Amino acid sequence: MSLWVNPKQFRLWQRLTLSARLMLLSGLVLTMLGATYFTLVIQSEIKFHSSDLQDRLNYEIKFMTPALAEPAVVGDYSLIQQMLDVRVRQPHIVRINWVDNRGNRIESAEDDVRLKAPPWFQSWLNLPPVEQSEDIVVGGQTYGRVELRLTAVPAINNVWASLQDKLEVLLLCIGMLFAITLATVGNALRPLYALGAAARRFGQGDHSVRMTPSGPPEMIACVQAFNSMAENIETLLRSVSETDARNKMLALIVEQSSVAIITTDRHGMITSWNAAATELYRWTAEEAIGRSTDMLMPPGTGGSLVSDDANQSRSIEVRHRAKDGGVLDIFANTSPLYDGHGVHMGEIIVIRDITRQKQAEEALFKETERAQVTLASIADAVITTDTKGNVEFLNPVAEKLLGWSSRQAHGKLLGTVFRPVIEATGEPIENSIDKLVRDPSSDGVREDAVLVSSAGGQIPIQLTGASISDRNNQVIGAVLVFRDVSTSHSMARQLTWQATHDALTSLVNRREFARILDAMVDSAEQEGREHALLYMDLDQFKIVNDTCGHLAGDELLRQLSALLNNRVRTSDTLARLGGDEFGVLLKDCKVKQAMDLAEILRATVSEFRFAWQDKLFTVGVSIGVVAIKGDGNNPADILALADAACYQAKDNGRNRVEAAPHDKEMAHRRSEMLWVSKLTNALEQDRLVLYCQDIAPIKGGRRHCEVLLRMLDDDDNLVLPMAFIPAAERYNMMHAIDRKVIAMVFDALERRPEQHARDNPITVSINLSGISLSDENLLAFLRQQFARRKVRPRDICFEVTETAAIANLTHAVALMKELKAMGCSFSLDDFGSGLSSFAYLKNLPVDYLKIDGSFVRDMADDPIDAAMVQAISDIGHVMGIKTIAEWVENDTTLGMLKKIGVDYAQGYLISRPRPIEDVLWANRVETMIANADGTS
Repeated sequence: MSLWVNPKQFRLWQRLTLSARLMLLSGLVLTMLGATYFTLVIQSEIKFHSSDLQDRLNYEIKFMTPALAEPAVVGDYSLIQQMLDVRVRQPHIVRINWVDNRGNRIESAEDDVRLKAPPWFQSWLNLPPVEQSEDIVVGGQTYGRVELRLTAVPAINNVWASLQDKLEVLLLCIGMLFAITLATVGNALRPLYALGAAARRFGQGDHSVRMTPSGPPEMIACVQAFNSMAENIETLLRSVSETDARNKMLALIVEQSSVAIITTDRHGMITSWNAAATELYRWTAEEAIGRSTDMLMPPGTGGSLVSDDANQSRSIEVRHRAKDGGVLDIFANTSPLYDGHGVHMGEIIVIRDITRQKQAEEALFKETERAQVTLASIADAVITTDTKGNVEFLNPVAEKLLGWSSRQAHGKLLGTVFRPVIEATGEPIENSIDKLVRDPSSDGVREDAVLVSSAGGQIPIQLTGASISDRNNQVIGAVLVFRDVSTSHSMARQLTWQATHDALTSLVNRREFARILDAMVDSAEQEGREHALLYMDLDQFKIVNDTCGHLAGDELLRQLSALLNNRVRTSDTLARLGGDEFGVLLKDCKVKQAMDLAEILRATVSEFRFAWQDKLFTVGVSIGVVAIKGDGNNPADILALADAACYQAKDNGRNRVEAAPHDKEMAHRRSEMLWVSKLTNALEQDRLVLYCQDIAPIKGGRRHCEVLLRMLDDDDNLVLPMAFIPAAERYNMMHAIDRKVIAMVFDALERRPEQHARDNPITVSINLSGISLSDENLLAFLRQQFARRKVRPRDICFEVTETAAIANLTHAVALMKELKAMGCSFSLDDFGSGLSSFAYLKNLPVDYLKIDGSFVRDMADDPIDAAMVQAISDIGHVMGIKTIAEWVENDTTLGMLKKIGVDYAQGYLISRPRPIEDVLWANRVETMIANADGTS
């Protein structure tokens, strides 16, 4: 095969745009693929229809032979004619003849099948008509022969129509591909056109033109290369134009500089002298040029500005003299000068007058000395640091408190010398120097610091800090000031203790007790912890006061307080709440443990003997116990419950322990009451939402779904029915909820277009509660709904639980019969969970049995569960009831259900709950159930 390409063809190809090349190549490829595909399709269709036509011919012969036997035997020719005329109307049959033994022929009217495909297509397919004849033999005797002719025209028409549809799709795809190709290539080439325009502008002198990279990565790379080239060329042109100006500018800069600049030759003779040098030294350029730099040195000082090393620059501070004899402090930078061949030709000297700087340094030194004396004399400790936190200075007070001298601490990190911690926790206080450097306004006073000295001692301090800034407001360091506040802290601690403790017993007082109780309630609510509160009231304490006076009573309280304090845990809080009342807060303590501890405290008080002078007293204590849980109770409620339990103990005979009526049942009822209010609002504000879960037929049949209820809370979050249905059942709200759900389902069904409802029939299961089953007005309500709505009763299935149906058996049966007479169906939910399931089943007119999911879920692993499912399915089928398996969650379970013969499946394997509109508006689709075989 020759690889030579015609040059004209090559040039034509080169003139084609990228879009045209892509379209031409893709068109050729698609044409070849299409031709191959249609060839394969037509071959497959010819093979199929040839085989189908022969099968039809065989079937018709086998059908007609026994059908014509009886009239052929009796000679009923009119019946034979009639049968032939009827049968010839079948598709593909064009003629049927019957010939008897004497040669008499009966022919059917020929059925004219019109050819819709072109004649050439028929010739191309080459599907000829087929003929066959068969003798009619009865009892070994022949009574005639049937002849049958079938045409392939319908098959050719079908193939032609199918090819037309596929061709339209192919052409549509090709058109879309061309459109996408043109759009993609056009979009990709747009930056290339812009790049060409930019190149032309650059060539015309617009050297500042640049492009924003865009398009495919290759185009972005081209644009970036153009930008880089343009930048380099522009820089080169700018450099060439600036080179000449630089030399002129350099001379001008030197002359106009405010700094004295002079140059010398290799021998130190001045070769140039600018105006700033004239202003500094008072010598003119004419007077200075040609003289040695030694003229600038004061008499007797010696030295020279010129460096002995030609390759080294240097900086020096020296004293010079001016023309008028004045002495100047100057800072000089000397650097060697070279000619174009690198030969040393002299020096350039840049001179700055630092006379005023020297005077300022002298003044600053004196000011620093005064500051050092001042810092040494104040009573507060002072530390200064640089911006990196290195110590620069300690005053004597700081040296004494820290145990470091200023000389020892200088240069060390602040954290090494100064180690403050938080008084309450002992945690180190973070070094604040970095914060002061970053934010000079962040200084503040800390009252909770404790200083750890080098000897390990701790001293309470008051700490403050500030940044140090220069005249330009730039931070150059920080200062920390602190003072010993041991005395004031000791007084504050004493006052704090007195504010939170009882002066008589040294126990926690009522106010501190309330604060700790608040904290415990918060931890119970937020962290799920459980605590307990004991409320204690002494019995017969008044006898001591009345008999021996208040001094004796006070002593009794002190002794009992010490005794009780030894009986509680270190984590617990014993408080005197007033008079002879005490409280105990038990941290992380269950109610049973709290009851045991309360009994120990009660026994301790009972066994205590109080002696005063010549008298001996015994007292008792009544104790109320209440749990502190995250159940919404506030501290006041908890304290009131404990107080009530304590009084209950007194009423029951004193000197005993009673638990408050604060259990899960109370919390549960309170929660249910809250849900009643939320449900009422949801019914009034239409905040109930319907979801559906598919119930898929295992062996084929009508689609089903079960309606599931949800509620929207105040934040529009979905609330599942387990949260509010128990409250609705307890407080008789289920009949209102059931009616609301029925109305919402009818609304959803009524919104479906009639055509969609016909094409996608579905049975919707609505759950009815036990309360609704016994509602005498429910039937009238349902009849009213069906009368007002365009909803067919056969689309509605009411689902009732086995327990509810049995509890209202008589009324339930009557209601079910009435609704079934209207066309509705019934499903019995959770079947098998009750002991009397099979006994009551024959009395309930149900259409479906929903096998309890607890059997279905584990049937793959538990043979007993599998046997229960088998038994329910068998009994249901014997009674003509279809079965539905709940909780189908894997392929293995689904396969077993198919083998057993269960009719429907429901569970997460089939589908998860979805909004009712998504289920009702879905098209009927085949499910995975058809492929389940139980082998998974």
